[in-house]
Amino acid sequence: MAQTPLFAFPTHVELAPARPAVAYVRMSTDLQEYSTENQQDAIMAYAVVHNMHVHRVYADEGKSGVSLRGRLAMQRLLVDAQSRQRDFDVVLVLDVTRWGRFQDIHEGTELEREFGRAGVEVHYVSEQFTNDNSFISVIIKIIKQYMAAEYIRELSVKVFTGQKKLVLTGGFHMAGQAGYGLRRAMIDAAGNLKQILERGERKSIQNDRVILVPGPDAEVEIVRWVYAAFLHDGMDERAIADALNARGILTDMSRPWTRTSIHTLLTNEKYIGNNVFNRTGKTADMKTTRANPEEDWIRADGVYVALIPQEDFWRAKALIDQRSHRFSDQELLDKLREIYQAHGKLSGIIINEYADAPSSGVFSKRFGGLIRAYRLIGYTPEMDCRSIMINKQLRQLYPQFRDELIAQLCATGATVHADSPDQRIVLNEELSLSLIMARCVTTAAGRLRWVIRLDTSLAPDFHVAIRMDVDNATPRDYYILPSLDITCERLRMAAFNPFYLECYRSDTLAPVLALARRMTL
Repeated sequence: MAQTPLFAFPTHVELAPARPAVAYVRMSTDLQEYSTENQQDAIMAYAVVHNMHVHRVYADEGKSGVSLRGRLAMQRLLVDAQSRQRDFDVVLVLDVTRWGRFQDIHEGTELEREFGRAGVEVHYVSEQFTNDNSFISVIIKIIKQYMAAEYIRELSVKVFTGQKKLVLTGGFHMAGQAGYGLRRAMIDAAGNLKQILERGERKSIQNDRVILVPGPDAEVEIVRWVYAAFLHDGMDERAIADALNARGILTDMSRPWTRTSIHTLLTNEKYIGNNVFNRTGKTADMKTTRANPEEDWIRADGVYVALIPQEDFWRAKALIDQRSHRFSDQELLDKLREIYQAHGKLSGIIINEYADAPSSGVFSKRFGGLIRAYRLIGYTPEMDCRSIMINKQLRQLYPQFRDELIAQLCATGATVHADSPDQRIVLNEELSLSLIMARCVTTAAGRLRWVIRLDTSLAPDFHVAIRMDVDNATPRDYYILPSLDITCERLRMAAFNPFYLECYRSDTLAPVLALARRMTL
């Protein structure tokens, strides 16, 4: 007689299908613990435990986490996540620091939120908090993001302190290329020469240092000839550049000489053996570079071999400074007429390359833009004429687009109150919109550019920006920009933009209509 088993075990177990996932890894240093391979190992182990299948890996190697700039893999991952052909539901990252060390922690949160809006979850596989968006996990994540940002700030202070000490005590070269007539030399801790570094090469041992040494004799002679031509022959920067180009001599960047490159050679103290550091610095958000006041510069004089006598350098600098006195408005306009008569046309490059003239930035700042300065001397550039025609065309199209938008909003059942044509559109007495048209400009390189000017004085809830196509007659796409997030007055856009702009892009006005549509609760 067969006995009935005490426990019945299923002979076949149905496993839930594995969730489709991708991995994101990032490495900004050569330290082994941060290697992309180690990150992938931890991610794959997490995927096995949580029944996920990793389709592919997005890797940003040697990229800083301070911003999204240069992190092409992350940008591509976001585009893929927002695509209709998306083949994953989860992004697996080692920890918060690999996601980014954003100086504005809201930037990292907003990036994660963009994935969430696309229906993609972000899992940090080695963090102690769970990836469930609970109140506790969110708080811990914010703390971790702040710690990651603070680490970069503290590190930058420590790095700068170390660099300052190295400049002051040893005169060591900290960053940048050597410059024409000079070379970067790597020395050991005892000061012995190890090798001359080629362009793009870096020192590999921590105790090694880099100094500047004279380059090939032919380049050194060219540097001395430039100073002699400027001081004794009365040649200006433009004439010197033309003479060198006529002889087929290229810069250290293998490019033809320009007035600007000669000006740099005549004003950089490294040619008399001085090491000047910290001329520029980063802003608080670590995104842009600013010029530091001269009192903040770090100097070590006479630490390199001088290529020219000091008296020659300071004489050249005195002559250049003498040219840089503050011009009156009338003197600037007279100089602009002189440049126009010499070249028959005007542009920023022409002004910058003209001898004995301030830079184009001086004219732009003094008169509120180069175009306005041109008009004051009676010059209308050809490009400006085309711009006038395009602007006239857009002004004629604006009422049509505005009326069509109002009609579509009304069709949704919304109550629409439209102020005067240049004012806001108010929906349901709750939300306000401003409509903007941005013309398309094609650069000399064939790239498309737009400038969206936001009238913040209207204080709308949303700016609806229409980017016009190449013909400036039909819309290319739309950007629905919330005033809470976009606080600047001008946005410069290319065909493809960073995620914080692309997340507001739409091919249609559907997002605006969704804002207006009333729902029954």
